[in-house]
Amino acid sequence: MQTNRLLPLSVLLAAMPFARAQEPTAPTPSKEQQLLDVWIGTWDVTATNLEGPAPMVMQAIEETKAVCGGMWLLSNVTGTNIDFQGIAITGWDATKGKYVGVWVDSMTAAASTSQGTRDAKTGSFAFEGSMSSPEGARTTFTTTEFPTADTRLETVHAVDKDGKKTKVMEIRATRKKDQKTAPASATKDEKLDLGLPDPKDPMHKHLAPFAGNWKISMTMSAPGMPAMPPNDMTSVDSMSCKDLWLMTHATGSFSGMAFEGYGLTGYDPAKKHFVSYWVDAFGPFLMESTGTCSEDGKTFTMRGDGLDMTGNPVTTVDTCTMDKKDHYVRTMVSTSKDGKDAGTMTLDCTRTK
Repeated sequence: MQTNRLLPLSVLLAAMPFARAQEPTAPTPSKEQQLLDVWIGTWDVTATNLEGPAPMVMQAIEETKAVCGGMWLLSNVTGTNIDFQGIAITGWDATKGKYVGVWVDSMTAAASTSQGTRDAKTGSFAFEGSMSSPEGARTTFTTTEFPTADTRLETVHAVDKDGKKTKVMEIRATRKKDQKTAPASATKDEKLDLGLPDPKDPMHKHLAPFAGNWKISMTMSAPGMPAMPPNDMTSVDSMSCKDLWLMTHATGSFSGMAFEGYGLTGYDPAKKHFVSYWVDAFGPFLMESTGTCSEDGKTFTMRGDGLDMTGNPVTTVDTCTMDKKDHYVRTMVSTSKDGKDAGTMTLDCTRTK
């Protein structure tokens, strides 16, 4: 099962057109993406859950920064009165013409995804999506307003099958003026115990062996094109959200261009498959893929549908085989919509720490 660590990187790169090797150019943040910069900074957060017999209040610190050449925002949320961690990736998806986001946390094993728009007059954002909870997935509608440059108000509504909206959470955030101040924290004994069931599944243990540093040699080939010389990359992987999610941070070069990407890989017990999300500096879209492993845990196969950088749909099948400890080879075969070969990518991965 050590085979799912670099899935997001492999799927994203496999979806890129191989013609980019001839005249590579990296995109720059769009005006839509730049409008998200109001989120950047360190925030004191108060989240009030309005469901249940009485409101429950969580205090937290949120640290949001621009990553991947400014193409995406990465947010880390740490509870100060509750033992909690959450991670969000947000950006402008040019293929959808909408803002997109993915959220994972330590309370649920499934990810929450959303798509949204911005009101040009008010500067507020509205996102619709699916939010995971201990009770299962639910449809949500979230609005985010910025009353001032240093305050933020998010209101989350649950939406039933008839379209009725019920306010379930309110999040108020104040930007910290002193960015050098360390995030507030509380000892484990001081933090509230919510008494929630453990969301971890036995399959999650297969993510842990891949926490560490990796050296990657990537090669690519495509019909009608000469093979590309190997590209060297590195990846730092860490377990997060109480070991429910493996976070990947890859850096290096691709066809002479600086490269950075972030991925989240986890296991969804309800759907009984692994899921990965990936963003990077080369693609203004969020990639998602799903898959399973063989019974012996030695082969892991993932599949992702998406668009290449020319806008053409591709499907990538990613097969990884662990040949020895601390080393594996991953092969990604991409096909176009009409079933034609769109190229193959190989990642040779060796643990360095």
